[in-house]
Amino acid sequence: MKCGFYDLKIDDEFKRFTLPLTSEEYEQLEANIKIIGCREPLIVWNKTIIDGHNRYEICNRLKIPFSIKYIVLHSREQVLAWICTNQLKRKNIGIETRRYLIGKKYNLEKILGAHMVAGTDHYVRRELKPYKYFGSKFDDSVCKTKERFGKEFCVSTATVARYGDFAQAVDNITEIEPAFLLAVLSGQLKITHNQVVELSELLPEEIHRISTELLTKRFNESTPKKMLKTSIPKKISENVEYSFQVKTLPKYDPDAEILGLAFTIPSWISSIKRVRTMVKPIELSENARSRLNEKLKCLKIEVENMISKLEEKD
Repeated sequence: MKCGFYDLKIDDEFKRFTLPLTSEEYEQLEANIKIIGCREPLIVWNKTIIDGHNRYEICNRLKIPFSIKYIVLHSREQVLAWICTNQLKRKNIGIETRRYLIGKKYNLEKILGAHMVAGTDHYVRRELKPYKYFGSKFDDSVCKTKERFGKEFCVSTATVARYGDFAQAVDNITEIEPAFLLAVLSGQLKITHNQVVELSELLPEEIHRISTELLTKRFNESTPKKMLKTSIPKKISENVEYSFQVKTLPKYDPDAEILGLAFTIPSWISSIKRVRTMVKPIELSENARSRLNEKLKCLKIEVENMISKLEEKD
């Protein structure tokens, strides 16, 4: 453990798991640090904070030294699972937060467990392949993880799986609307499990539209449910055949096409930024490097073509 001043990295995904303090809680924390200093060490992985973001901000602003404790973990999945475990120890977390953290940790440990069973050398990788790519023979590993979580958190295995679906749906929506996770976990947005899952299955532009409407207005507890009921299209049963005539097709709207594309691009940018800041070139295999380079060049060409198209006068 070291003490002093350090320039540490902030990872947006890691920070999202730390719910912001209320103004009263933040002021109390700042007052305590002024009087007795920063007593608890900041937990750091690869020079990146994984616990202690508020203390880091306060200490830097007030020029108060702080201590850090390095933790050895081998992948982002392990880091995120550790953060979930650490946050679940808090006594003041709400029901939505607890449900999400259990589900998120379960989804992460399914991946980690599959790699362990497969003997995959995940210690040199930053992100692991989802367990589903390993095939059905790893289902036993997933079942054991589900049973372990059920005992640990005193819920049924079905509930564990349901929490996992909820967490994945929240993550999918958050990729498009970053403020969604905090709104759900803080309890500001009251929304059911089924509504979250249904919202996550819509087209990106619909997810953006509905989640923006939910987040930019002040609702009472019944409003989001009512709004989602009317906003989320009902699913069409796969067992029912429908026939459509040409005259019933919607009128082509070029603006809708452009706006739909515009809504999806921020998630591409976010993914590219995250990978760019996370991956070290020296760690890349030649195959991964060449494949990504080829795809980025194709993307660059299409982007330039699209810009040229938009600049056309007639």
